[in-house]
Amino acid sequence: HCSLCTDATTCTDCVVGYYLDSGLCTACGTHCSLCTDATTCTDCVVGYYLDSGACTACGTHCSLCTDATTCTDCVVGYYLDSGVCTACGTHCSLCTDATTCTDCVVGYYLDSGLCTACGTHCSLCTDATTCTECVVGYYLDYGACMACGTHCSLCTEDTTCTDCVVGYYLDSGVCTACGTQCSLCTDANTCTDC
Repeated sequence: HCSLCTDATTCTDCVVGYYLDSGLCTACGTHCSLCTDATTCTDCVVGYYLDSGACTACGTHCSLCTDATTCTDCVVGYYLDSGVCTACGTHCSLCTDATTCTDCVVGYYLDSGLCTACGTHCSLCTDATTCTECVVGYYLDYGACMACGTHCSLCTEDTTCTDCVVGYYLDSGVCTACGTQCSLCTDANTCTDC
């Protein structure tokens, strides 16, 4: 944890979160990012504020604060309203106020400040008709999600499987059933679970 030293055993400067004590780097107290000694903190980690040389937790959903009652920034999914963190709208991950969303949770896209669900089997999209990522068991084909082949859990296209459902193994891009009474296998001759 030494950032500068005079020799292999004597440190002259420490990395963030540590203080210099007789040529050795010692960790600062809990939630303290900068300190001068074991009991005097000068800066705290995100979510805590400095209170008489110690770090105290900010209020609920608050990521930065100046004291116990004044928040200056909120965690994802909340916005700052007169020093208090308030939840964003449904399916909104970032917002500026109660009615204006600036980013949505996975499976939704931003449309005029509101979060709207992506299409069927689509996990990421840019609008109602353009998918950029599909749920497991589907592949992306020109902005639409298409089903993988039979017994295929991941694929790059309908005929090229990259992973199979339980009870099947991958053989040259095709899912093939494991042997009788075998629930997991790596090939036709190797059963890994019955």
